[in-house]
Amino acid sequence: MSYLIAASLDDRFLETLKDTVYGGQPRQASECLATIRGLLERGLTGDPDDYWANHTTFGGTRGKSSRQLIGVQRRREMLVNVVLPFLHAIARQERNMAAQELVQEMFRAHGPLPQNEVMRHMSMVLFNDLTSGPAMIRHARIQQGLQYIDEVACHRKDCTRCPLSVLFISDSPLPGPDELVSQPDVRVAKSST
Repeated sequence: MSYLIAASLDDRFLETLKDTVYGGQPRQASECLATIRGLLERGLTGDPDDYWANHTTFGGTRGKSSRQLIGVQRRREMLVNVVLPFLHAIARQERNMAAQELVQEMFRAHGPLPQNEVMRHMSMVLFNDLTSGPAMIRHARIQQGLQYIDEVACHRKDCTRCPLSVLFISDSPLPGPDELVSQPDVRVAKSST
């Protein structure tokens, strides 16, 4: 993380990050995501001549090749969980609707993050299957919604707070992933029948 901080001070990382989204000309979400991924990769790779680029412990033997400080998957998680919310907060504070929409589009366009314990649990709850379930979770925003549901309902064992419980107590058609994620605060009252 010290590399990222040093990069932000020396190379104007934060200004470049903001310019990616707020730079005067309209940009596509995929183009912005690629630019931000590149910034994170450069900011988190570190100097190949630095001690920690070739060592894993103090006084340890020198490795043969330079190592990345943070791997690709962790950088993707940082992008979804830190960078995009940060950029959205700045856009919101500055009342920049175009930038807010661009950041939201980047979030919608981002593919799924690596599976974790919560996603495996939700795959079992929703699909009763650990193999085909994750394949249906195609975007990071759906994962975020499922993590929220797990936190407010499953983890607390409070099914009344789960927006998915409507699937089990209603004859209405099944909502799609977009509807489930877009309304995470929906509370379903217990059926009176």
